[in-house]
Amino acid sequence: TSKVNQVYIGTDSFISLENIRDVSVLLAGNVFNPGVYTLNGSSNMLHALNVAGGISVYGSYRSIKLIRDKKVIETLDIYDILLKGYSSSINRLRSGDIIFVDPRANVITLEGAFKREDKYELLPEENLSDAIRYANGLTIDTDLNNTFLYRVLDGEVKSIPIANISQFNNIKSRDEDRIFVRKNSFRSVSIEGAVVRPGNY
Repeated sequence: TSKVNQVYIGTDSFISLENIRDVSVLLAGNVFNPGVYTLNGSSNMLHALNVAGGISVYGSYRSIKLIRDKKVIETLDIYDILLKGYSSSINRLRSGDIIFVDPRANVITLEGAFKREDKYELLPEENLSDAIRYANGLTIDTDLNNTFLYRVLDGEVKSIPIANISQFNNIKSRDEDRIFVRKNSFRSVSIEGAVVRPGNY
């Protein structure tokens, strides 16, 4: 636009992008279909992972590396998108880039009175309370007097009673930790006779 304005006085120029150059990237590590893929030049790591079939059952959702010229220029954490609602991927792909999915290393199982009981992958610096936060917290029928941490210690699975749920704020996670919180059971009572609204409660 600057060049046209210098050469042609009183002329306006308009530029549109007609074609985007394709790029070839290598997806390696724990993806379903590793290999070299040709992608649109405006693609990012999420597009590339989708084309390769996603992350395998052994892959990490927390540590996906973009390697360029033998240097890690970005690490993508899928939890930022799935659980926090924002994307941390800022780099567009270039030909020769490598996307490497690390193996998952620290998986915690939540069972019982959690709003979304499941397995969650935690980073080394995260505490067990972070897993509870990822599970959207506890349900309303939680029995806080029956909370247990199951952890492998000295080759055995140990059951560790937790007196207060806030203790998880200071307990670093270990791979294969399991947290169980019991639910209170609601009982049904049948009311009949000279009452305004008989029935089951």
